[in-house]
Amino acid sequence: MGAIKELFLREARLEVSLMLFVVALFAMIEAITQAFFYGAPPFTDLHKAVGGWVIWTGFLGLLLLFGGGYYTWDSIRKRREFRKLLDTTSKQKFLRNREEIQRLAFILPRAYEIKMNRKMKELDLP
Repeated sequence: MGAIKELFLREARLEVSLMLFVVALFAMIEAITQAFFYGAPPFTDLHKAVGGWVIWTGFLGLLLLFGGGYYTWDSIRKRREFRKLLDTTSKQKFLRNREEIQRLAFILPRAYEIKMNRKMKELDLP
């Protein structure tokens, strides 16, 4: 259980959130087309398959759209922040931001922890 949890919450967070976002977009498009364009030729079979579940498809799609979109945005924002904080040649700036860098390295995939350790060796920090 721990390995699977770590895989999804740390290593593959961006990928999983992007997949949820894409599934949500598909569900929302299906719900909207069924609500407003029922029986349109390219969607006929899909509308028949979903049938009366269109409201639940739209609701679930909306929830996944917000959740997947937020986690995608949050993952990208944390990666950018980590790169920005790590991109320094000053020991003083690195030490000032060390706690935030370590927090982000713990949240982001292990590769970021390795980058942080390399930077600490480069700056001769313990």
